[in-house]
Formats: sequence, structure tokens, C-alpha cells
Amino acid sequence: MIIVDPELRDWIIPLKSEEYSALEKSLLSEGCRDSIVVWNERIVDGHNRYKICSEHNLPFTTTSIEFEDKDAAKHWMVRNQIARRNLESIQRIQLAMKDEELIAARARENLVLANLENTNASKTTLVNLPNSFSEPAIEPAKPTHTQTTPKTIISINTRKEAATLAKVSEKTYAKGKEVLQKATPEVIAKVMQGEVSIHKAYTDIHREEKKAERQADIVANPVLPDGKYNVILADPPWQYNFSETQSREIENQYPTMTLDDIKNLELPIDENAVLFLWATAPKLEEALKVLNAWGFEYKTCAVWDKEVIGMGYWFRIQHELLLVGVKGSMRPPETENRVSSVIRSKRSSHSSKPEIVYEMLEAMFPNCKYLEVFARSNREGWISWGNQI
Repeated sequence: MIIVDPELRDWIIPLKSEEYSALEKSLLSEGCRDSIVVWNERIVDGHNRYKICSEHNLPFTTTSIEFEDKDAAKHWMVRNQIARRNLESIQRIQLAMKDEELIAARARENLVLANLENTNASKTTLVNLPNSFSEPAIEPAKPTHTQTTPKTIISINTRKEAATLAKVSEKTYAKGKEVLQKATPEVIAKVMQGEVSIHKAYTDIHREEKKAERQADIVANPVLPDGKYNVILADPPWQYNFSETQSREIENQYPTMTLDDIKNLELPIDENAVLFLWATAPKLEEALKVLNAWGFEYKTCAVWDKEVIGMGYWFRIQHELLLVGVKGSMRPPETENRVSSVIRSKRSSHSSKPEIVYEMLEAMFPNCKYLEVFARSNREGWISWGNQI
């Protein structure tokens, strides 16, 4: 009788579909030449051969192997697969992770049983492990009888040993381990198939984590400044629905807000006020909705010529709009204070705005109460509000 133990089966790296098909074709044409290895009637090597032979009523032979217990059988299965199969790096890492956890669990168990008096030694010494747990070299697996002679092993660097077992560097092992622990099943499947590298999957995970941290920085109910302000400058953190790659997503630079969240901000605005609202070309329609939601009526706009061509899907964008909205009876600036509608200033860091704009607004509307919303730095004479300050 042969048993397919689900617990042991879980320690087998599945064959790719093309590998399975090739194995099936080989067995059908040449028969099952390699024995199926069993321990206590449970398969430890040859699950795929057994499945194919059973489905096609093909004869096969078995070879028995003895282990102290199921953990020792698992330990042997890990080394057997790494030694005999052409596995992807991530698959070897997955097996090494299983083995690392297995040895750590056995070590803890043995240390408790040994009742060591030296607590420092308990951090470095694994005691009474069978020899099948202590063989560091990877050799072609051969059925052998269990050797149960007690043996003491000094664990120098568990991660280093696991990386050596997986045939990768410690750095790659650490990255692969994190991918297997944190990535979605879809991403892991792509890495397993060799479609996505371990490094890319690892980088994407950390990019998403940083993005989540930035988003968490936005307070659900922001505490806005007290008082009333009649000159408002705002640069909303617009959300973009499309990006060619994850690395170009705006959330990699700063946290964003939905259109509704921006519209629902209750700004401390005077009954007579003027709003200067930054809007990128794709967000013009949304910006007008925000302007109206904040109680302003659209009047006109200026254009910032960044003097450096950027990215874009229709045009390669070199400009940004500065919309002007009025609330109440706020009057335009005096004639002598009116400036050009074209602001020429070379762009600097991501999303930073020209310093000259502050000077322009102060000249257009002197002696007013100035408020900058979504500010990235403080400016003398202004009240600045934003999570990047």
C-alpha cells in the first residue's frame, strides 16, 4: 500500500505544466525506470511518477527508506529536490525556508529537552539532532537507513546556511524570503515561472509599502488652521487613474487624495476671497469641480511654463495651470499690480512650485491674510498647511 501524505506532498515543489507533460510522455513511452521512494508507505520522492503511473495503469517499483520521524523525512526531501531537480532560485529559497523553520523548531524542542543550564549556549547550540538533519553538503539523494546517533551542531549563521542550501547569496535569499511572505499569489506564481525576477518583486513590495505609509500620513479629518483667509493658494494631491508602470505612479512621491476628499475639505475662507488653484492639464475638469465645491466662481487662469519638457500621453507636458476663482465681492488686483499670465520658471524637484508665485500673489493682493493649502514648506507671512511640513 502506498500513501500520498498531504503534509509531505506540501513539501514538494510542483512541476511546471510543460515539465509534467514531458514526464508523462517519457513514462508512457519508456516506462517508470526510477523507483518511487517511500517511508512508512508514504511517498517522499516520486509523487508525480506515482500519479501518472496510477492514471495510466503503468507498473512501477518502490524503494523503502527509514527516518527517525516525519521531520527527518521532510529534511531529506528538501535536499533531495535541490540536489536532483532543476529548480528556479525562488523555488530553492522556498525549500530552504521550510528547512530553516524545521531545524529551528527541532532545535528549540531539543534545547528544552536537554534542559541546558547555560542560557547563552541555548542561543547557538542544536542538540540531539539525527545525522540526517546535520549534513550540510548537497549530494544526489540515495535511500539510506536513518542514523540516530546524537550529534551536537553549532549554528553559526542560520540565514547563511539556508542561502547556501538554496545556492543563492544571503541578500538574494533574504529578498526571496520576503517575496514569498508578502507578495500576492499572482506575483509569486510569476516569480516561480521565471516571468518576474526576485529583485523586481521585492522592489515592488517595498514601493507599495512606502506608498501605504505615505497614504497613512493623510489625516482622515484634518485639523485646518483657525481664522479666516482671503488669499488662498492650493496645490491638491491629485490621484491619477493610470500609469504605465508602478515606478511612475504619483503615490511614489507623496500621498494622494480622492476628488471627493479634496472637495469636502472645509477651508477657513473669508466671505470675500480669491483662490489660486494649481491644476495639471489632465486634472483641469476635476480642478474646476474643486474650485466650485470650495465656494469659488472660476474667473481666469495663468500658465506656468516649466521650460523643461516632461512626460505625457497626448502632449509631452511643459506647463501647469493656475486657476483663479473668486468668492463674494473680492475685487481684482489694482491695475499697477497685475502681472503676466505666463510664469516662466524652470521646474526643480517633483511637484515643487516656483518661488516667484508667492511674490506675485503678495504684490497682487498686499496686506491680505494668506493661506497655502497642501504646502510643502513654510513661508514668512503665510499660514501653511500640509502633511509634508
